[in-house]
Amino acid sequence: SMHMSGDFVDYFEIDAHRQGFYIMDVSGHGASSAFVAVLVKSSINNALANYHAGSGDSICEPARLFAQLNAELIHDGLDKHATIFYAVLNKDGREMQYANGGYFPFPILFADGSEQILESRTKPVGLFGTAAYTTMTVPLPDTFELLIFSDGILDILPEESLSTKLDRLVEMGRAGLTNPGDIRKLLKIDDIRELPDDIAILTVTRRQT
Repeated sequence: SMHMSGDFVDYFEIDAHRQGFYIMDVSGHGASSAFVAVLVKSSINNALANYHAGSGDSICEPARLFAQLNAELIHDGLDKHATIFYAVLNKDGREMQYANGGYFPFPILFADGSEQILESRTKPVGLFGTAAYTTMTVPLPDTFELLIFSDGILDILPEESLSTKLDRLVEMGRAGLTNPGDIRKLLKIDDIRELPDDIAILTVTRRQT
């Protein structure tokens, strides 16, 4: 548990038309942060089960799901909060609905030869009882790549300033480096004996066949 923390990635099928996925980072390190990550996963799994049982559809509404998670974490009084990005991919409507709960670095969407930073300045879940969240919608073409990192990636990039570190992430995507394995090799992550922070990478890709 000395090396466990709250970085967490998950994805699942909501129904025949939609898929959900999220990446989150719980504050702090160690077993207590890992416990909160599992607690959030359980809450999201419950929301998915409720949808399948016909007793709720918050799993389809990112902002509403965040409001529930926020209330639960504050009520439990665990003195922990989490930054989280959650999205629902609509395969029929060719769009993605998402909400950002204080997550940074912002996800990067590569499509049609350009990139879009999915910037959203909001509060983490479990920190402020008055936090408000908004569901955003972005259209998706036939081919796209979504690249998301946890903030631990910033600690190992050699660039000096935050802006140049963020530029480096965009440049990797432009160069087609959106496979987590390729990114690990490029940044030589496996060669670092003691990482300053955990690193999580989530990529979502659709290619025309």
